[in-house]
Amino acid sequence: MARIPLNDLQLEILTWIRDGTPDGVYEDYRPRIVARALHNRGLVDVSGHGKNWRATLTTGGAYHLEHGDYPPSDDDPAATSAPRPRPTARTKPAPASKAVAERKPRKPPRVGPTDAMMNTLTAAEDHRIEVEYGQVQRYRQLALTAGRFKKIPDGMQVTVSSDYPTRTAHVTLELLPEWRTRTLDPIPVPGALRGPSDVIKALGTRDDLDIRAAEKNRALRLVEALVVEARHREYTVVAIPAPRKDRWGYVQRTEENTGHIKITLGPDEYRLSIYQLTEKVEHVATKSELARAVRGYALPKWDYIPTGRLGIRIDNRGVTFWGDSWTDRDDQPLDDALPQILQELELTRPGVSGELLTGVRPLFPTTGGERSRSARPRSG
Repeated sequence: MARIPLNDLQLEILTWIRDGTPDGVYEDYRPRIVARALHNRGLVDVSGHGKNWRATLTTGGAYHLEHGDYPPSDDDPAATSAPRPRPTARTKPAPASKAVAERKPRKPPRVGPTDAMMNTLTAAEDHRIEVEYGQVQRYRQLALTAGRFKKIPDGMQVTVSSDYPTRTAHVTLELLPEWRTRTLDPIPVPGALRGPSDVIKALGTRDDLDIRAAEKNRALRLVEALVVEARHREYTVVAIPAPRKDRWGYVQRTEENTGHIKITLGPDEYRLSIYQLTEKVEHVATKSELARAVRGYALPKWDYIPTGRLGIRIDNRGVTFWGDSWTDRDDQPLDDALPQILQELELTRPGVSGELLTGVRPLFPTTGGERSRSARPRSG
C-alpha cells in the first residue's frame, strides 16, 4: 500500500532531527508534534518527555532524506516476488519479470523548504521574491533555519519584510549591513571590584537583586565594565533606585524603578537589567506537601533552579538590531557581548536608526497596523 508523502514541514523537522535537534531553531512544541508523526511512520525514534525529550533518525529516515522516498518495504510486490528457479543443463533461465525489467528509476532527492527558498532567492534577478502575506511567519522561520544551518552565503543575510496596508510581503537575500560586519573593540571586565563606581555601590546594597551569592560578584563586575566604558564615551550612567515595598511587603514596580542602571545618550535613556538564568525542573513533593495535597491543596509542577549563567537585557521597548537581551552561551560568555550591547544602544538613537532600519523588525507593533520605532522615555 502506498504511503503518504511527507509535506514541507515534516521534511524540515526530519532534517532538523538529522542535525541533532539544535536549540534556538523553534520556539514552540510544533517540532515535537511533527516528530511523533514521523515516529509513527518509522522515520525517527522519539523517547522521553519534557527536558529529557529525544529524537533520533532511523535507517528509514536517513534513506528518505537521501532518496526522497520511503525505503522499500516487505509489502512491495517487487521485493516479495518468488525467487527464480535455479537454471539446470536442461532448462533455460527464466526471463526476468516484466515488473523488474520495467522498474522505474528512483526519484531524485526531494528539496526541503529551506533549500527551495534559498534556491529561489539565488535565481531571482534582484534576489528578492514576493510571498503571501499570511506566510510571513513561516518564511521568518525558514530564514532562521537557513542561518542556523549555514545555508546563507558568507557576508549576506535573508530578511523578511511585510506591509500591513497593502498586505504584501517580500523575502530578500542581501548584503549584510555595515554595522553587522563592524569589528568592535572588547570591553575589559575587571577581575575584582577595587574602587567601584557609585553605580556598583548602589547596586550592591539592593536586596532585590535576584542573583545568587556565587554569581553576584561577577554580575557586578560586568555592570561595572559597562558603566566605565559608557562614561568613557561621555554617556550618563546612574543607578536606578530600588522599588519600594508596600505595608504588606510586596514590591511596587513602576516605569520609574524598572531596571538596575540607566544609560542616557543625548535625549534618549535606556534602562538595563542584569539577571540570572534559571532552568525548569520537575518538582519533587515533600512529605508535608503530600499531606497538604490530601486536604485539597494543589502541588507545584515545576521548580525554577538558578544556573551559573547571567544575562543582560534592555527594558525599553522599540526597534532592535542585535536584540534586546544577551546571555552566557556555550560558545560565548556574556563578557564578550558587552561591546554589542553598547552598540545596540548607539544604533537605536534618532538620526542613526532611521538610516539602518532595512530588514530590522520592531519587537512591538504600534496601533494602526504600522510598525515603527516606539517612543522612548525622555530624560528630564
